[in-house]
Amino acid sequence: MAEDSPEYHRGARYRTLTEAILNASMEKFTGRAPDSIATADLAALKAAVQEWFKQNVVPRCYVVPCSLMPDLGGFPNARPFTIGPVAFRHISNLLNARNSTGPEGRMLDEISYGPLLRAMNERHATWVGEVEIDGCEETRASEIADLAVDIALVGIQLVVPRNYSRNMARITGRTSPPFVGSVYRAGSQTHGGMHWLIPGHGLSGGAFDEMMSKEVDIIRSVGGRVEAYVRGGSKVPKLEQAWCDAAYWFHEGLAETLDSIAVAKLETAIEVLLGAESSSKSEKRLCEALHAFHGVNENDPIATEPSVSIKQYVKGIVGPRSRFLHGTWSTLGENAEATRADAEALSWGLLRLSSLALDRYGASNSPVDSATAFLDWINAERESGVQVSYTNAAAT
Repeated sequence: MAEDSPEYHRGARYRTLTEAILNASMEKFTGRAPDSIATADLAALKAAVQEWFKQNVVPRCYVVPCSLMPDLGGFPNARPFTIGPVAFRHISNLLNARNSTGPEGRMLDEISYGPLLRAMNERHATWVGEVEIDGCEETRASEIADLAVDIALVGIQLVVPRNYSRNMARITGRTSPPFVGSVYRAGSQTHGGMHWLIPGHGLSGGAFDEMMSKEVDIIRSVGGRVEAYVRGGSKVPKLEQAWCDAAYWFHEGLAETLDSIAVAKLETAIEVLLGAESSSKSEKRLCEALHAFHGVNENDPIATEPSVSIKQYVKGIVGPRSRFLHGTWSTLGENAEATRADAEALSWGLLRLSSLALDRYGASNSPVDSATAFLDWINAERESGVQVSYTNAAAT
């Protein structure tokens, strides 16, 4: 039933839909002999499931708790902002907008918001992302809301330097504690300390606002990707989904503490973005992408090291993922710090450039929904003289 209906495929989790079908089946067929069930009964079953879906699909606005940056004694130090359908604001703005009065209003707020606020306090989290989801039953809608916020957070991570933004996350996802305490003993002495992990530590709200205001094009572009994920309607849905999938892998890779695992996730982001399908194809497709965006050939030297060709550089990015996943290199023993830095910078740049290019490609006449056609179009666009803004302001 789900396979025949894009509506169910998007709007219901498999287990939830299965339970609805089983419940409707038991209601209609319990006590009946199998040979008494006719085609008309199956049509009635489908109608019952459709009615269940209709009753459970209502617009819902989700409040998703996020850890973005420290604040000033419970007050926001940065302005609210939006990335596509996701509106980010400080929790105090949300509660003030409620303007609940009297004991009854405060009691209702405690029932509704109390558990959320307690969870946020435990993580020193003070921001929320709000997004409305329609066309889905509740469990699926909640999942899409969370993932939409994750993708929107990548918009920030493509703008704000990674030393501030790598740990930005919803607190129900890939988040770290706000700080860790460490103790070790050396001989007769005991040493202790504390290390802050809270994202944006040392970043002022004014600096954050300035970074976001200077990068309105990429923020608007990523917002379009999130909009396509939440609402659909794109002329190139496969490319849109590939970008969002890659953004999620990138988001996970930035937050990963172990360099070897981070390399696997970041290189997966690149493979997913480019539709590589395999390691061998990944090298070829990545070389094609660098040529399409930058006009470099595989035998050209890289800018930072003339003795290393583009092809060698690409092999150095793609190869480690396979080695880690297949056990050729030790996940825990290999030093992958330098490879991680390269993978972060490369995936960051490709996500930025490909999102901006998708805006133009989707608006072109009859775009073909494939990675190969997309790269060919970008290459032709570059050769025709179209210039795309690309800076390394947020690359560190």
